[in-house]
Amino acid sequence: MSDDLFGKVVGLVDDEEVAELAYRLGAIEAPAGAEGPAADEVEAWMREQGFRPRRIGLVEERPSIVGRVKGRGDGPTLVFNAHLDTAIGREDTLTYIDPAQPKYISAWREGDRVFGNGVVNDKAPMACFLIAAAAIARSGVELAGDLVLHAVPGEIGLEPVDEFQGPDHLGKDLGARYAIAHGVVGDAALVAEATGNTIGWVQAGKAFFKLTVFGDEPLYTPFTPAEPDPVKNPNAIVRLAPVITTFNEWAATYSERVYRCSGGTVVPKAVIGAARSGRPDKITKSTELAVLYLDIRTIPNQNPMDLQRELTKTLGATGVPFDLECFLHRRGYEAQNIEPLAAATRQSHVDEFGTEPGDPAPPVTSMWRDITPFNEAGIPSLTYGPSSSTGGGNFSVGVAELGATARVYARTALRYCRIAK
Repeated sequence: MSDDLFGKVVGLVDDEEVAELAYRLGAIEAPAGAEGPAADEVEAWMREQGFRPRRIGLVEERPSIVGRVKGRGDGPTLVFNAHLDTAIGREDTLTYIDPAQPKYISAWREGDRVFGNGVVNDKAPMACFLIAAAAIARSGVELAGDLVLHAVPGEIGLEPVDEFQGPDHLGKDLGARYAIAHGVVGDAALVAEATGNTIGWVQAGKAFFKLTVFGDEPLYTPFTPAEPDPVKNPNAIVRLAPVITTFNEWAATYSERVYRCSGGTVVPKAVIGAARSGRPDKITKSTELAVLYLDIRTIPNQNPMDLQRELTKTLGATGVPFDLECFLHRRGYEAQNIEPLAAATRQSHVDEFGTEPGDPAPPVTSMWRDITPFNEAGIPSLTYGPSSSTGGGNFSVGVAELGATARVYARTALRYCRIAK
């Protein structure tokens, strides 16, 4: 009987319907801070399907949309989660040469593939669980527990610093973490993101540092000394050179501090994400300060103050005067008590693909995904989804992949929430 019901549900998952919804959602420009139009579209779709969506938002224009397939009430509740925001906006001209390229801000279909940054990250995985939920609802199969559908803003890594303050610059605090505090909870959560259809349940944390290098009092260009030694040069921008070199050398060895567990491998990385100094319209004087912003990913349970002390010592050897402060810390987690959901997902994958899902690539479990706030809240969470990440340069997903993943999600929900008898 159970096999018949599983077959009934997965038989209602149509590959083309998944692809169409992935395209429909992915075509909406939704850079971090401007998720509203995408949220509206998801809300409208959920209402069409009878999922009675509601909005949860720290700020009105950046809401979470939450729907529900109501179960009988005596089984486990599973949350499906994916994010509305995209990592690239057409205004990102200080990071990209041409941020308005179609692959960054739009979506299209070519043959058996759907293209676009917003599709891969993260509307295609979102479409997969939305269609899976619709198949369960259309089948008439009753779940024992509830299935919660969560489309969330603020997953992309905006973090306030310096003059960049306020709701438009918030990421994690108004996204999944805020929604969890306001009722988006379950016994477990499956965060739908690109994993190449592997299963992971550990994520890196992160510590952001502001490194201010000091120069001497600014001098008008005709009075500046012709000093080749960057440490002795009065210009703070020039003094950045040995600091950047030393940091880069440290970052190369830092990545060797690997964390391994059954849920994946975390390889910590450290990069200089931004640099600021001087005024482009007023370049007639040397600068007295230059600032680097450091993104350092951490393994679970790592202390950011240990990093600060280590960096202070390492960079101090350059002889360059500087100040270092941590302006953000979010710790990483390995999921606890994840076995029931992991087993349900693994078996559902085997049913669909005929093979074991395998281990996720280290970058998949060395970044930030919204399994972290769920695990932080004590809700065991894992990540699983189609295709590979846009972070590695992938901007398309196959239609067959989408249908297969939607069927995996449907089976996982049936297994985890259980079919009401």
